[in-house]
Amino acid sequence: MTYNRGGRSRCTALRLICSLGSGVAVAALPFLLHPAQAVATAGVVAPAVATIVPGKSAHVLPTIRGKPAHLLPAAEAYKKLTPAQLHVRAPSTRLTLDAKRLRAAKRAVAGAATTAAPALPAGPPVSLVNQPGLQATDEGGCCTPPDTTGAIGPNHYVETVNSLVGVYDRSLAQVASLDLALFVGVPGATVFDPQILFDARGGRWYYVTDVGTSALALGWSKTDDPSDLLNGWCQFISFNTDPVFHDFPKLGGDDNFVTIGTNGFVGGTFVSSFIWATVKPLSGDTSCTVPNGFLFGDPASPLRNADGTIAFTPVPANTTDANATGYIVAAHLDSLPANKVMAWHLVRQADGSAALLANGDMIVNSYNISADAPQPGVSFLISTSDTRITQAAGRTDPDAGAQAVWAQHTVAGPGGRSVVRWYEFLPGSLIVRQQGEIQNATAFVFNGAISPSSTGNDAAIFYNRSSSSTLPLIGAQSRTSATPIGTMDPGELLLGNSVDPLQETGFGSNCIASSCRWGDYAGATPDPVTPGVVWGTGELSGAFNGGLGQWLTRNYAVTT
Repeated sequence: MTYNRGGRSRCTALRLICSLGSGVAVAALPFLLHPAQAVATAGVVAPAVATIVPGKSAHVLPTIRGKPAHLLPAAEAYKKLTPAQLHVRAPSTRLTLDAKRLRAAKRAVAGAATTAAPALPAGPPVSLVNQPGLQATDEGGCCTPPDTTGAIGPNHYVETVNSLVGVYDRSLAQVASLDLALFVGVPGATVFDPQILFDARGGRWYYVTDVGTSALALGWSKTDDPSDLLNGWCQFISFNTDPVFHDFPKLGGDDNFVTIGTNGFVGGTFVSSFIWATVKPLSGDTSCTVPNGFLFGDPASPLRNADGTIAFTPVPANTTDANATGYIVAAHLDSLPANKVMAWHLVRQADGSAALLANGDMIVNSYNISADAPQPGVSFLISTSDTRITQAAGRTDPDAGAQAVWAQHTVAGPGGRSVVRWYEFLPGSLIVRQQGEIQNATAFVFNGAISPSSTGNDAAIFYNRSSSSTLPLIGAQSRTSATPIGTMDPGELLLGNSVDPLQETGFGSNCIASSCRWGDYAGATPDPVTPGVVWGTGELSGAFNGGLGQWLTRNYAVTT
């Protein structure tokens, strides 16, 4: 598959598909987040890694060796990156450990008998604001899926998609927008898989994106005002010469580090997951000084779960209160069905470096790959993902008396129909405090996002729902401290409806030889100002656009 810009040929890129351009081959390079500037470090002391076994003393495992790499200001790195490195031409992959297994599992569950599940009850939570966001026609029907997400700050909401970034005020009126490649400092490059978060403790925003298959772009705002998209941000590019493409970057952090998790591929073959911890700038620092960072994971010694299996899609929790322990979680995709979720955490050592410690596996209800979702009036199905966790939110739960991590993934429900499984983990003690599912008797539920509010003992969850009689919609449910464990309060809040079935057939085999690509994730973050409020971003399908991009997005805030 290819991803191209500039021209008229139709193209696809890994999980991003675009109708523009004639691309060039790229030598895949990995992103290795280590201290570097013009005076790049010659080496970094590799942190020790410990496995913590419940009821036993932790024992230190062999060190995960770090590799020196370059993290440069974007303007400087842009001069060093070749045109080939700024664009993508990479092997096709579904980005699972075994793409053939995924397709076989999808076919199997699609043919399974359907068993009725309880219908979503009535009595929705309250919507405070709900407005259209970015859409495919903003860039001429380009680039699908959008991979939309967003985050709320004290005065602004920021939404990112694969080609654009938008800034809104708290009424969700847009105040600024910019091409994503220009925003991250690599104009004209292929930029995709964006992630955005607001750090209330540090008073600034953070982003990460892929740049071609050669690098990741990492940056942060100089203040809590994100609206100056050209001059109000510090931009960095990290790249190296090893042949690893770091895909599906997930962004989180704690008091000490901004953390990124990725999946590494060489020639379309998965080789290891990776975790980076980058030292955060001090609050109020606007200097854009290149930070120190630390890498965990290596193709020769892949990151592993506690049971020894290969880890996949590590997702750092977006920790939104005071906490020096940054948790990372990952579903087991090595052998499905599975019933484990792995947890690690980062700690800052006396010398300021990061150490990654493995907490262990948490036992959850069994999960497996779901069938793809139907749409009314067309034969084209919507891809519902592959059981990976797509986002996680961390905050102290006063009811539990511990730091909690809320996470979700799309899994098979009755008859293989997709449901969104959600969790509240207490990773420090390897406890699954609660787990539940958003499901429907006749519809497929997928593409979720969950977050507690700043209260910590409540949550809202957003998701898509589609069936042979219902166009894809965005729904929401919520819970409070009084809600029975493992459930959401009765009621579904409707946040948006699609206009037409998704039919983006103009992108190679999309929708034709394979299911239609839906965004790989959505967004949910707690309001840093108002307790009991969660903001989010989700995807819909707009009017049919001749096979080109027709996706829409919506941004919203709801009470828990």
